[in-house]
Order: sequence, then structure tokens, then C-alpha cells
Amino acid sequence: NDTLSQKVSTLEKALKALREEMERKLKELKEAAELKQRKMRDQFEQDLLKRGQEFGAEKAALMEEIAKLKKEMESKSQSTDSLTKKIKELQDVAKRTTQQSELQLRQMQERLEQQKNHARVQ
Repeated sequence: NDTLSQKVSTLEKALKALREEMERKLKELKEAAELKQRKMRDQFEQDLLKRGQEFGAEKAALMEEIAKLKKEMESKSQSTDSLTKKIKELQDVAKRTTQQSELQLRQMQERLEQQKNHARVQ
């Protein structure tokens, strides 16, 4: 009976030691998992920050390009408006010149007629 008690006692001690060893290993595994999770989270946050900075830089560059293109468009629009105005002015000058030329031509024809009539009278 003593031997049996001794064996039970030895088994209980071995079981207790095994349980303690498993708890210790479980604790180590949990700590390792938490550390790995923290590292992954830190890496993710760094990547996110980096991507955010890259996106911000790209966005700023695009906004700058858009502003430049708007300015260019406004300049071209003003240039086009200016050219349109000049064309209109030239058309007006051409119209006036044509009208003046036609008037002068009529006046010359009338003078010629008058000279013909005056020459007949003499």
C-alpha cells in the first residue's frame, strides 16, 4: 500500500511539474505571440504612415500641376480673347476701308460722268 501511495505521490508530483512546465510554455508562447503581434502592428502603422506621406506628396504634386494647368488655360483663354478682339478690330477696319474705297470709287465715277457731260457741253 505504501508503494502505491508512493507511486501516486510521485505521479502527482510529475503531473504537477508537467502542468507547471505547460503553463510556463503557454505563457512564453503568449508573450511571443503578443510581441509578434506588436511588431506586426508597428510595421503596419509605419507602412500606413509611409503610404500616407507618399499619397500626400503625390496629391500635392497633382494639385500643383492642376493649378499650373488652370493658370495656363486662363492665359490661353485671355490670349484667345485678345486674338478674337484683334480679329474683330481688323474686320471692322477692313469693312470701313471697303466702304471708303467703294465711296471713293463712286465719287470718281461721278466725277468722270461729270467730266464727260462737261466735255459734251463744250
